[in-house]
Amino acid sequence: MTIGNNPKTRRQFLKTSATVAASALVSYNVQATLRDPLAPLSLTKDDVPESDKFPLGVACGDVTSSQALLWTCYEGIYPLKLALWHHKDLTKPILLINVARADGGFVHVDLNGLEANQRYQYAFIELNFNAKPVFRSRLGFFRVAPNANDLVPLQIGAVCCTYNSFEPTILEHAGERQDLDFFLLLGDTSYNDGAETLDEFRGKWAQNLSKDGYLALRSATSVTATLDDHEVENNFNPETIEPDRLQAAKRAFFENQPIRRSQEQPDRIWRKFRWGRTLEVFVLDCRTERKPSTRNQKNAQYISRAQMNWLKDSLSQSEAAFKIIMNSVPISTFPFFSESDRWEGYPNQREEILNFIDQEKISGILWVAGDFHFASIGKVDKEGPGKKQQEILVGPGAQFPNYLCLPLNLSSQFEWASARNNYVTLNFDPYKMNIELVYHGGAEDPRLTRRGEITEIYRTKIHLGKQ
Repeated sequence: MTIGNNPKTRRQFLKTSATVAASALVSYNVQATLRDPLAPLSLTKDDVPESDKFPLGVACGDVTSSQALLWTCYEGIYPLKLALWHHKDLTKPILLINVARADGGFVHVDLNGLEANQRYQYAFIELNFNAKPVFRSRLGFFRVAPNANDLVPLQIGAVCCTYNSFEPTILEHAGERQDLDFFLLLGDTSYNDGAETLDEFRGKWAQNLSKDGYLALRSATSVTATLDDHEVENNFNPETIEPDRLQAAKRAFFENQPIRRSQEQPDRIWRKFRWGRTLEVFVLDCRTERKPSTRNQKNAQYISRAQMNWLKDSLSQSEAAFKIIMNSVPISTFPFFSESDRWEGYPNQREEILNFIDQEKISGILWVAGDFHFASIGKVDKEGPGKKQQEILVGPGAQFPNYLCLPLNLSSQFEWASARNNYVTLNFDPYKMNIELVYHGGAEDPRLTRRGEITEIYRTKIHLGKQ
Protein backbone atom coordinates (compact mmCIF):
# COMPACT_ATOMS: atom_id res chain seq x y z
CA MET A 1 0.00 0.00 0.00
CA THR A 2 1.51 3.31 -1.07
CA ILE A 3 0.02 6.30 0.66
CA GLY A 4 2.07 8.95 -1.10
CA ASN A 5 0.82 8.25 -4.64
CA ASN A 6 -2.85 8.32 -3.75
CA PRO A 7 -4.13 11.65 -2.33
CA LYS A 8 -7.44 10.11 -1.26
CA THR A 9 -5.72 7.28 0.57
CA ARG A 10 -3.35 9.74 2.19
CA ARG A 11 -6.25 11.85 3.45
CA GLN A 12 -7.91 8.74 4.84
CA PHE A 13 -4.63 7.78 6.51
CA LEU A 14 -4.23 11.20 8.12
CA LYS A 15 -7.87 11.26 9.22
CA THR A 16 -7.52 7.82 10.80
CA SER A 17 -4.21 8.76 12.39
CA ALA A 18 -5.68 11.88 13.97
CA THR A 19 -8.02 9.75 16.07
CA VAL A 20 -5.15 7.97 17.82
CA ALA A 21 -4.38 9.40 21.23
CA ALA A 22 -1.00 11.02 21.80
CA SER A 23 1.52 9.16 23.94
CA ALA A 24 5.12 9.68 24.99
CA LEU A 25 8.14 7.71 23.86
CA VAL A 26 8.22 4.37 25.65
CA SER A 27 11.49 2.95 26.98
CA TYR A 28 12.14 -0.70 27.83
CA ASN A 29 15.12 -2.42 29.38
CA VAL A 30 15.57 -5.69 27.53
CA GLN A 31 17.39 -7.31 30.44
CA ALA A 32 14.85 -6.24 33.03
CA THR A 33 11.64 -6.64 31.03
CA LEU A 34 9.93 -10.01 31.42
CA ARG A 35 8.73 -11.71 28.30
CA ASP A 36 4.93 -11.65 28.00
CA PRO A 37 3.83 -14.80 29.91
CA LEU A 38 0.84 -15.19 27.54
CA ALA A 39 3.01 -15.01 24.43
CA PRO A 40 3.63 -18.14 22.35
CA LEU A 41 6.83 -19.97 23.16
CA SER A 42 7.70 -19.88 19.48
CA LEU A 43 6.98 -17.04 17.07
CA THR A 44 8.70 -16.51 13.73
CA LYS A 45 8.10 -14.12 10.89
CA ASP A 46 6.47 -16.96 8.98
CA ASP A 47 3.86 -17.54 11.68
CA VAL A 48 1.97 -14.36 10.80
CA PRO A 49 1.55 -12.77 7.35
CA GLU A 50 2.72 -9.26 6.56
CA SER A 51 0.11 -6.53 6.96
CA ASP A 52 -0.61 -3.52 4.75
CA LYS A 53 -1.28 -1.40 7.82
CA PHE A 54 2.38 -0.38 8.14
CA PRO A 55 2.65 1.66 4.91
CA LEU A 56 5.88 3.41 5.93
CA GLY A 57 7.65 0.23 6.99
CA VAL A 58 9.92 0.05 10.02
CA ALA A 59 13.12 1.82 11.04
CA CYS A 60 15.79 1.79 13.72
CA GLY A 61 18.02 4.68 14.72
CA ASP A 62 20.34 6.39 17.17
CA VAL A 63 22.00 3.10 18.12
CA THR A 64 24.54 2.91 20.94
CA SER A 65 26.37 -0.02 22.57
CA SER A 66 23.24 -0.85 24.58
CA GLN A 67 20.35 1.07 23.01
CA ALA A 68 18.31 1.23 19.83
CA LEU A 69 15.25 3.27 19.01
CA LEU A 70 12.70 1.30 16.95
CA TRP A 71 10.04 3.00 14.85
CA THR A 72 6.96 2.36 12.78
CA CYS A 73 3.74 4.05 11.73
CA TYR A 74 0.54 2.04 12.08
CA GLU A 75 -2.84 2.85 10.54
CA GLY A 76 -4.82 -0.13 11.84
CA ILE A 77 -7.09 -0.59 14.82
CA TYR A 78 -5.57 -3.57 16.63
CA PRO A 79 -3.29 -3.50 19.69
CA LEU A 80 0.41 -3.72 18.85
CA LYS A 81 3.37 -5.61 20.26
CA LEU A 82 7.03 -5.35 19.42
CA ALA A 83 8.80 -8.65 18.83
CA LEU A 84 12.60 -8.75 19.07
CA TRP A 85 14.74 -11.69 18.01
CA HIS A 86 18.42 -12.33 18.49
CA HIS A 87 20.02 -13.10 15.13
CA LYS A 88 21.21 -16.46 16.50
CA ASP A 89 17.66 -17.68 17.17
CA LEU A 90 14.79 -16.49 15.01
CA THR A 91 12.23 -18.89 16.47
CA LYS A 92 11.85 -17.50 19.97
CA PRO A 93 11.51 -13.75 20.49
CA ILE A 94 13.62 -12.52 23.38
CA LEU A 95 11.18 -9.66 23.85
CA LEU A 96 7.48 -9.36 23.14
CA ILE A 97 6.00 -6.21 24.63
CA ASN A 98 3.03 -3.92 24.24
CA VAL A 99 3.68 -0.64 22.42
CA ALA A 100 1.59 2.49 22.18
CA ARG A 101 0.81 4.73 19.22
CA ALA A 102 1.17 8.47 19.39
CA ASP A 103 -0.93 10.95 17.48
CA GLY A 104 -0.54 10.22 13.77
CA GLY A 105 -0.03 6.49 14.37
CA PHE A 106 3.68 6.89 15.09
CA VAL A 107 5.45 4.42 17.36
CA HIS A 108 8.85 5.09 18.96
CA VAL A 109 10.24 2.43 21.29
CA ASP A 110 13.60 2.98 23.00
CA LEU A 111 15.21 -0.34 23.91
CA ASN A 112 17.92 -0.48 26.58
CA GLY A 113 20.03 -3.37 27.81
CA LEU A 114 20.95 -4.74 24.37
CA GLU A 115 24.15 -6.74 23.87
CA ALA A 116 27.01 -4.74 22.40
CA ASN A 117 28.12 -5.62 18.88
CA GLN A 118 25.22 -8.02 18.34
CA ARG A 119 22.64 -8.17 15.57
CA TYR A 120 18.89 -8.24 16.12
CA GLN A 121 15.72 -8.54 14.08
CA TYR A 122 12.35 -7.06 14.97
CA ALA A 123 8.78 -6.64 13.82
CA PHE A 124 5.63 -4.97 15.08
CA ILE A 125 2.82 -7.48 15.59
CA GLU A 126 -0.93 -6.87 15.26
CA LEU A 127 -2.99 -8.79 17.81
CA ASN A 128 -6.69 -9.46 17.45
CA PHE A 129 -9.04 -8.77 20.32
CA ASN A 130 -8.32 -12.26 21.67
CA ALA A 131 -4.65 -11.26 21.98
CA LYS A 132 -3.59 -13.60 19.20
CA PRO A 133 -0.96 -12.50 16.64
CA VAL A 134 -2.66 -12.02 13.27
CA PHE A 135 -0.44 -9.77 11.13
CA ARG A 136 2.97 -8.11 11.30
CA SER A 137 5.05 -5.35 9.82
CA ARG A 138 7.98 -6.12 7.55
CA LEU A 139 11.03 -7.42 9.37
CA GLY A 140 13.73 -4.97 10.46
CA PHE A 141 17.43 -5.57 11.14
CA PHE A 142 20.07 -3.66 13.11
CA ARG A 143 23.47 -4.06 14.71
CA VAL A 144 24.23 -2.71 18.18
CA ALA A 145 27.39 -0.61 18.47
CA PRO A 146 30.53 -2.19 19.95
CA ASN A 147 31.66 -1.56 23.51
CA ALA A 148 33.49 1.71 24.10
CA ASN A 149 36.96 0.12 24.09
CA ASP A 150 36.48 -2.17 21.10
CA LEU A 151 38.54 -1.40 18.00
CA VAL A 152 36.78 -3.13 15.11
CA PRO A 153 36.30 -2.54 11.37
CA LEU A 154 33.02 -0.87 10.42
CA GLN A 155 31.18 -0.26 7.17
CA ILE A 156 28.46 2.36 6.82
CA GLY A 157 26.51 4.02 4.02
CA ALA A 158 25.37 7.59 3.31
CA VAL A 159 23.04 9.51 1.00
CA CYS A 160 21.13 12.79 0.73
CA CYS A 161 18.55 14.53 -1.45
CA THR A 162 15.68 12.23 -2.45
CA TYR A 163 13.06 14.28 -4.27
CA ASN A 164 9.47 13.22 -3.69
CA SER A 165 8.64 13.18 -7.41
CA PHE A 166 11.30 10.54 -8.16
CA GLU A 167 11.75 6.95 -7.08
CA PRO A 168 14.85 6.49 -4.88
CA THR A 169 15.83 3.35 -6.79
CA ILE A 170 19.43 3.75 -5.69
CA LEU A 171 18.30 3.03 -2.11
CA GLU A 172 16.80 -0.31 -3.12
CA HIS A 173 20.35 -1.36 -3.99
CA ALA A 174 21.60 -0.20 -0.58
CA GLY A 175 18.65 -1.88 1.15
CA GLU A 176 19.55 -5.28 -0.30
CA ARG A 177 22.95 -5.25 1.38
CA GLN A 178 23.65 -7.13 4.60
CA ASP A 179 27.06 -5.61 5.32
CA LEU A 180 26.18 -2.07 6.45
CA ASP A 181 26.44 -1.37 10.17
CA PHE A 182 24.35 1.79 9.85
CA PHE A 183 23.41 4.45 7.30
CA LEU A 184 23.66 8.25 7.34
CA LEU A 185 20.78 10.36 6.03
CA LEU A 186 22.37 13.77 5.39
CA GLY A 187 19.14 15.69 4.84
CA ASP A 188 16.56 16.54 2.19
CA THR A 189 15.19 13.08 2.93
CA SER A 190 11.74 14.45 2.10
CA TYR A 191 11.01 17.52 -0.02
CA ASN A 192 8.26 19.20 1.98
CA ASP A 193 8.25 22.53 0.12
CA GLY A 194 4.82 24.15 0.18
CA ALA A 195 3.63 22.33 3.30
CA GLU A 196 2.36 24.61 6.05
CA THR A 197 0.31 22.51 8.47
CA LEU A 198 1.28 19.41 10.41
CA ASP A 199 -1.03 17.26 8.30
CA GLU A 200 0.58 18.58 5.13
CA PHE A 201 4.09 17.85 6.41
CA ARG A 202 3.00 14.37 7.44
CA GLY A 203 1.58 13.80 3.98
CA LYS A 204 4.85 14.80 2.31
CA TRP A 205 6.84 12.46 4.55
CA ALA A 206 4.39 9.63 3.89
CA GLN A 207 4.76 10.16 0.16
CA ASN A 208 8.52 9.56 0.29
CA LEU A 209 8.94 7.02 3.06
CA SER A 210 6.35 4.71 1.51
CA LYS A 211 8.53 4.21 -1.59
CA ASP A 212 10.32 0.91 -2.14
CA GLY A 213 13.78 2.44 -1.74
CA TYR A 214 13.14 3.79 1.74
CA LEU A 215 11.14 0.75 2.80
CA ALA A 216 14.11 -1.44 1.87
CA LEU A 217 16.86 0.75 3.31
CA ARG A 218 15.27 1.61 6.64
CA SER A 219 14.43 -2.02 7.39
CA ALA A 220 17.89 -3.32 6.39
CA THR A 221 20.00 -1.38 8.91
CA SER A 222 19.79 1.45 11.41
CA VAL A 223 19.90 5.07 10.29
CA THR A 224 21.31 8.28 11.75
CA ALA A 225 19.51 11.32 10.38
CA THR A 226 19.79 15.07 10.28
CA LEU A 227 17.74 17.58 8.30
CA ASP A 228 18.51 20.12 5.60
CA ASP A 229 16.33 22.87 4.17
CA HIS A 230 13.73 20.90 2.18
CA GLU A 231 12.41 19.14 5.27
CA VAL A 232 10.97 22.62 5.91
CA GLU A 233 11.20 24.81 2.77
CA ASN A 234 13.93 25.50 0.22
CA ASN A 235 16.55 27.79 1.81
CA PHE A 236 14.18 28.76 4.62
CA ASN A 237 15.19 31.51 7.00
CA PRO A 238 14.71 30.47 10.65
CA GLU A 239 14.36 34.13 11.66
CA THR A 240 11.51 34.98 9.29
CA ILE A 241 9.59 31.75 8.70
CA GLU A 242 6.27 31.55 10.53
CA PRO A 243 6.98 29.93 13.91
CA ASP A 244 3.98 27.60 13.69
CA ARG A 245 5.12 26.35 10.31
CA LEU A 246 8.65 25.71 11.50
CA GLN A 247 7.36 23.92 14.57
CA ALA A 248 5.08 21.73 12.44
CA ALA A 249 8.03 20.87 10.19
CA LYS A 250 10.24 19.95 13.15
CA ARG A 251 7.50 17.86 14.73
CA ALA A 252 6.97 15.94 11.49
CA PHE A 253 10.74 15.39 11.20
CA PHE A 254 10.93 13.84 14.66
CA GLU A 255 7.73 11.85 14.11
CA ASN A 256 9.04 10.25 10.92
CA GLN A 257 12.62 9.49 11.97
CA PRO A 258 13.88 7.07 14.64
CA ILE A 259 15.54 9.77 16.71
CA ARG A 260 16.08 9.77 20.46
CA ARG A 261 15.10 13.24 21.62
CA SER A 262 16.89 15.22 24.30
CA GLN A 263 14.95 15.46 27.55
CA GLU A 264 16.33 18.93 28.20
CA GLN A 265 15.84 20.24 24.64
CA PRO A 266 13.35 18.02 22.75
CA ASP A 267 13.78 19.95 19.46
CA ARG A 268 17.58 19.75 19.47
CA ILE A 269 18.90 17.91 16.42
CA TRP A 270 22.66 17.92 17.13
CA ARG A 271 23.90 14.87 18.98
CA LYS A 272 26.67 12.24 18.84
CA PHE A 273 27.09 8.47 18.76
CA ARG A 274 30.13 6.32 19.43
CA TRP A 275 30.87 3.00 17.75
CA GLY A 276 33.61 1.59 19.97
CA ARG A 277 37.06 3.12 19.64
CA THR A 278 36.68 2.99 15.87
CA LEU A 279 34.23 5.77 15.12
CA GLU A 280 32.28 8.64 16.65
CA VAL A 281 29.61 10.44 14.63
CA PHE A 282 28.76 14.08 15.34
CA VAL A 283 25.37 15.04 13.89
CA LEU A 284 25.11 18.77 13.17
CA ASP A 285 22.11 21.03 12.70
CA CYS A 286 23.20 23.47 10.00
CA ARG A 287 19.75 24.90 9.29
CA THR A 288 17.45 25.69 12.19
CA GLU A 289 19.89 27.68 14.36
CA ARG A 290 21.42 29.99 11.77
CA LYS A 291 20.74 33.73 11.88
CA PRO A 292 21.10 35.23 8.38
CA SER A 293 20.49 38.75 9.77
CA THR A 294 23.91 38.54 11.47
CA ARG A 295 25.88 37.56 8.37
CA ASN A 296 27.67 40.89 8.10
CA GLN A 297 28.48 41.04 11.78
CA LYS A 298 31.50 39.73 13.62
CA ASN A 299 29.36 37.33 15.61
CA ALA A 300 27.50 35.91 12.58
CA GLN A 301 25.71 32.72 13.63
CA TYR A 302 25.58 29.67 11.39
CA ILE A 303 25.18 27.28 14.31
CA SER A 304 24.35 28.31 17.85
CA ARG A 305 27.11 29.04 20.33
CA ALA A 306 25.87 26.05 22.36
CA GLN A 307 26.23 23.75 19.34
CA MET A 308 29.67 25.13 18.48
CA ASN A 309 30.94 24.69 22.05
CA TRP A 310 29.48 21.19 22.19
CA LEU A 311 31.18 20.24 18.91
CA LYS A 312 34.59 21.58 19.96
CA ASP A 313 34.40 19.97 23.41
CA SER A 314 33.19 16.67 21.97
CA LEU A 315 35.93 16.52 19.33
CA SER A 316 38.57 17.26 21.97
CA GLN A 317 37.28 14.54 24.26
CA SER A 318 36.68 11.89 21.62
CA GLU A 319 38.80 8.75 21.93
CA ALA A 320 37.59 7.34 18.60
CA ALA A 321 40.07 6.74 15.79
CA PHE A 322 37.73 8.27 13.22
CA LYS A 323 35.47 11.25 13.76
CA ILE A 324 32.74 11.90 11.21
CA ILE A 325 31.19 15.35 11.28
CA MET A 326 27.76 14.89 9.72
CA ASN A 327 27.24 18.18 7.97
CA SER A 328 24.11 18.67 5.84
CA VAL A 329 25.66 21.63 3.96
CA PRO A 330 29.36 21.43 2.91
CA ILE A 331 32.07 23.36 4.71
CA SER A 332 34.53 23.16 1.78
CA THR A 333 35.19 26.07 -0.56
CA PHE A 334 33.69 25.63 -4.02
CA PRO A 335 34.21 27.70 -7.20
CA PHE A 336 30.59 28.72 -7.62
CA PHE A 337 28.08 31.05 -5.99
CA SER A 338 25.51 30.68 -3.16
CA GLU A 339 28.10 31.06 -0.39
CA SER A 340 25.47 32.74 1.77
CA ASP A 341 23.63 29.44 2.03
CA ARG A 342 26.58 27.52 3.46
CA TRP A 343 29.46 27.81 5.94
CA GLU A 344 31.35 30.15 3.58
CA GLY A 345 28.70 32.80 4.16
CA TYR A 346 29.56 32.77 7.88
CA PRO A 347 33.37 32.93 7.69
CA ASN A 348 34.07 33.59 11.37
CA GLN A 349 32.38 30.42 12.59
CA ARG A 350 33.78 28.45 9.67
CA GLU A 351 37.32 29.52 10.50
CA GLU A 352 36.68 29.01 14.21
CA ILE A 353 35.92 25.29 13.89
CA LEU A 354 38.51 24.60 11.17
CA ASN A 355 41.24 26.45 13.10
CA PHE A 356 40.27 24.64 16.28
CA ILE A 357 40.67 21.22 14.63
CA ASP A 358 44.01 22.23 13.12
CA GLN A 359 45.42 23.85 16.25
CA GLU A 360 44.33 21.04 18.55
CA LYS A 361 45.73 18.52 16.03
CA ILE A 362 42.58 16.43 16.21
CA SER A 363 43.15 13.39 14.03
CA GLY A 364 40.73 11.19 12.11
CA ILE A 365 38.38 13.99 11.04
CA LEU A 366 36.16 13.45 8.00
CA TRP A 367 33.47 15.95 7.08
CA VAL A 368 30.52 14.26 5.33
CA ALA A 369 27.95 16.47 3.60
CA GLY A 370 25.12 16.56 1.07
CA ASP A 371 22.85 19.30 -0.33
CA PHE A 372 24.69 20.02 -3.60
CA HIS A 373 23.27 17.19 -5.75
CA PHE A 374 26.67 15.74 -6.59
CA ALA A 375 29.35 13.51 -5.11
CA SER A 376 32.90 14.64 -4.47
CA ILE A 377 36.08 13.89 -2.53
CA GLY A 378 38.52 16.64 -1.66
CA LYS A 379 40.26 18.94 0.77
CA VAL A 380 38.17 21.45 2.69
CA ASP A 381 40.35 24.23 1.28
CA LYS A 382 43.46 24.71 -0.84
CA GLU A 383 45.12 27.00 1.67
CA GLY A 384 44.55 28.27 5.17
CA PRO A 385 42.19 26.67 7.71
CA GLY A 386 41.03 23.27 6.53
CA LYS A 387 43.77 22.54 4.01
CA LYS A 388 44.68 19.41 6.02
CA GLN A 389 41.04 18.33 6.49
CA GLN A 390 38.97 16.30 4.05
CA GLU A 391 35.29 16.36 3.12
CA ILE A 392 33.22 14.04 0.98
CA LEU A 393 29.85 14.87 -0.56
CA VAL A 394 27.27 12.11 -1.02
CA GLY A 395 24.16 11.66 -3.12
CA PRO A 396 21.88 12.77 -4.55
CA GLY A 397 19.81 9.66 -4.06
CA ALA A 398 16.94 10.80 -6.29
CA GLN A 399 17.37 14.29 -7.65
CA PHE A 400 18.38 16.16 -10.81
CA PRO A 401 22.18 16.30 -11.17
CA ASN A 402 24.27 19.39 -10.56
CA TYR A 403 26.80 19.73 -13.38
CA LEU A 404 28.65 22.49 -11.54
CA CYS A 405 30.68 19.66 -10.06
CA LEU A 406 32.39 18.71 -13.33
CA PRO A 407 35.17 21.38 -13.20
CA LEU A 408 36.14 20.04 -9.77
CA ASN A 409 37.83 17.13 -11.54
CA LEU A 410 40.34 19.64 -12.93
CA SER A 411 41.12 21.21 -9.54
CA SER A 412 44.02 20.13 -7.34
CA GLN A 413 41.72 20.58 -4.31
CA PHE A 414 39.47 17.70 -5.37
CA GLU A 415 40.26 14.08 -6.16
CA TRP A 416 36.98 13.27 -7.91
CA ALA A 417 33.43 14.50 -8.53
CA SER A 418 30.36 13.08 -10.26
CA ALA A 419 26.82 14.24 -11.06
CA ARG A 420 25.37 10.71 -11.16
CA ASN A 421 22.76 9.72 -8.59
CA ASN A 422 24.56 7.67 -5.96
CA TYR A 423 25.08 6.46 -2.44
CA VAL A 424 28.47 5.83 -0.82
CA THR A 425 29.85 3.18 1.50
CA LEU A 426 32.67 3.93 3.94
CA ASN A 427 34.76 1.02 5.17
CA PHE A 428 36.81 1.98 8.27
CA ASP A 429 40.11 0.24 9.01
CA PRO A 430 41.14 1.57 12.45
CA TYR A 431 44.45 -0.30 12.41
CA LYS A 432 45.76 1.39 9.26
CA MET A 433 43.64 4.55 9.72
CA ASN A 434 42.26 4.14 6.21
CA ILE A 435 38.74 4.65 4.91
CA GLU A 436 37.79 2.91 1.69
CA LEU A 437 35.14 4.90 -0.16
CA VAL A 438 32.97 3.18 -2.75
CA TYR A 439 30.38 5.19 -4.68
CA HIS A 440 27.51 3.25 -6.23
CA GLY A 441 25.80 5.12 -9.04
CA GLY A 442 22.75 5.05 -11.23
CA ALA A 443 21.94 7.36 -14.12
CA GLU A 444 22.50 11.10 -14.01
CA ASP A 445 18.76 11.48 -14.56
CA PRO A 446 17.11 9.66 -11.63
CA ARG A 447 14.11 8.80 -13.80
CA LEU A 448 16.41 6.59 -15.87
CA THR A 449 18.01 4.71 -12.96
CA ARG A 450 17.24 1.00 -13.12
CA ARG A 451 17.92 -1.35 -10.23
CA GLY A 452 19.91 -3.80 -12.33
CA GLU A 453 22.10 -1.04 -13.80
CA ILE A 454 23.40 0.41 -10.51
CA THR A 455 27.16 -0.10 -10.50
CA GLU A 456 30.29 0.93 -8.67
CA ILE A 457 31.41 4.25 -10.17
CA TYR A 458 34.40 5.17 -8.02
CA ARG A 459 36.59 3.54 -5.37
CA THR A 460 39.43 5.06 -3.40
CA LYS A 461 41.15 5.02 -0.01
CA ILE A 462 41.89 8.02 2.12
CA HIS A 463 44.28 8.03 5.06
CA LEU A 464 43.36 9.96 8.20
CA GLY A 465 46.36 9.61 10.46
CA LYS A 466 47.74 12.22 12.81
CA GLN A 467 47.88 15.80 11.57
